[in-house]
Amino acid sequence: MVTFFIKDWESEFGWARGSIALAAVCLFSALAIAAPFAGWLSDRIAAVWLVGVSLVGVALGMYLNSTLTGRLWELLALMTFVGLIGAASSSLVFSRIINANFSDARGTALGIALIGNGLSQGIAPALLAPYVADHGWRQGVVALSLVGLIGTPIVISLLRNAQRGVQQAETAVPADGMSFGDAVRSRVFWIMAIAFFLTMLPAAGLFGNFITLLRDQHATPSQLGLYGGSFSHRRATPCGMAVRSSIRSIRCSGDDADLRGGIFGSC
Repeated sequence: MVTFFIKDWESEFGWARGSIALAAVCLFSALAIAAPFAGWLSDRIAAVWLVGVSLVGVALGMYLNSTLTGRLWELLALMTFVGLIGAASSSLVFSRIINANFSDARGTALGIALIGNGLSQGIAPALLAPYVADHGWRQGVVALSLVGLIGTPIVISLLRNAQRGVQQAETAVPADGMSFGDAVRSRVFWIMAIAFFLTMLPAAGLFGNFITLLRDQHATPSQLGLYGGSFSHRRATPCGMAVRSSIRSIRCSGDDADLRGGIFGSC
């Protein structure tokens, strides 16, 4: 949602669009750096605590964006913070929970869970655009942070039950599979990593600038919500179907189960 406010920051602070784009670079770079550590922590800390702290931290980081004073480094620092702490509530951690709680329908469960990413990104622009138009971008950022904060107790309560499945899976006899070291030395790992990177690279450029381009053309708030939502809704079903079909053809177990979740979490 950073790109949703580019036009407002340009107008109020006089920042160049290229400078604001550095915020997205900081966010996704921080996510990439923190992802391995988030996976390591998910093996040692209960998901309830890990995800709960992460969600509260993301909400705090978003709220602090509403207090920007015109110094670009403030935005870059906050986006870096959100990326670092947000990795612990990314698809990587949730996919590990799903892997532990589902066996026969694991691919279906992962696909349904990832549909939520697209649906939330579709609903948010439709609601946020008119709200920002009426109340300003600062209140829009506050609203986003409050939604995340309000949803945190709900997520935690659901994870309490799911955590039992993780504990049972950890006490069960471990399945045969590659270690992390074996996985990163395999040819398949690098082919998949490069393929997903090349796939997401143009998509990130499009999604990251689409709303801003529409605002440049003086699109109305309802149009922003409609077009932004349509793009995200198109991501939801294909992403879920891709995960389900891919799980059928890729048999991972043991230590590389988390690797699979991290790769498909890029959807």
